[in-house]
Amino acid sequence: MFRNGIYTLLVLASLFTASVAEAQTRLPSRSAIDSLRNMLQMQPDASIIRLERNIVDFGVLYDTVAPYSAELKFCNVSGRELRIDRVQANCGCIGVEYEKSLLADGEEGIIRMNFNPKGQAGTIDKRIFVYTSLSQSTPATCVILKGNVVGCDEWDFLPHRVGTLRLKTKEVVFENVQKSQKLSMRIMCANVGVEPLRLASEIIAPYVAFDVEPCIIEPGFIGDIVISVDGAKLPEFVDEHTTAIIFGGVQGAPSARTIKVIVKKDNN
Repeated sequence: MFRNGIYTLLVLASLFTASVAEAQTRLPSRSAIDSLRNMLQMQPDASIIRLERNIVDFGVLYDTVAPYSAELKFCNVSGRELRIDRVQANCGCIGVEYEKSLLADGEEGIIRMNFNPKGQAGTIDKRIFVYTSLSQSTPATCVILKGNVVGCDEWDFLPHRVGTLRLKTKEVVFENVQKSQKLSMRIMCANVGVEPLRLASEIIAPYVAFDVEPCIIEPGFIGDIVISVDGAKLPEFVDEHTTAIIFGGVQGAPSARTIKVIVKKDNN
């Protein structure tokens, strides 16, 4: 019996040592510890500040839309003066602004949140932790952001991207162009940015003309790039001409801002 007891103790001791060694190799990072501590403090402490609500539900969002905004009112119920020292979000997709001045007991303030849905397709479950001068080491309260982001591209019918410009195609072909003809082709385009676009050609062949209708494409609107060819100006003795139009007005390398133009002559 005594020997069996000793043997059992030795086995238990070895198992405990192995468990400790394994645990030491799996120590969590500081950020993980802070995150866990914040999660444990998720429930609001009504004795310091009181939010009008602790859950912000955005509902269904689209990842092509500019950041969504929300505001939360809060009240100092601590019985003392305080200020918000910091507001920490657990995702870089969230921007926060808040009152930084000293608030008297009973005084209200506002926390403003911006959520950028780009690249966040799926269910939203984000946290914002609020620290005050009376709760500097642990959050006084937590705001939960919820919703569902739908990944989509409303401009998928214009597959080519050049900065904030979307294009239907980057190549046009003029067939059977006679010397007496002046022909035009249109390329549908759209401004998917937030600033107006004014496009202009930087490099162009003498027998090709470049125009845009309307001349200024407003954000979110569709326009046309109009490319024209003058048969009378085509070089002689060559049946097929290939050139490129390099246009400006958007960001991108010259190779990205290029439209290929192919002109096939009719010599009959």
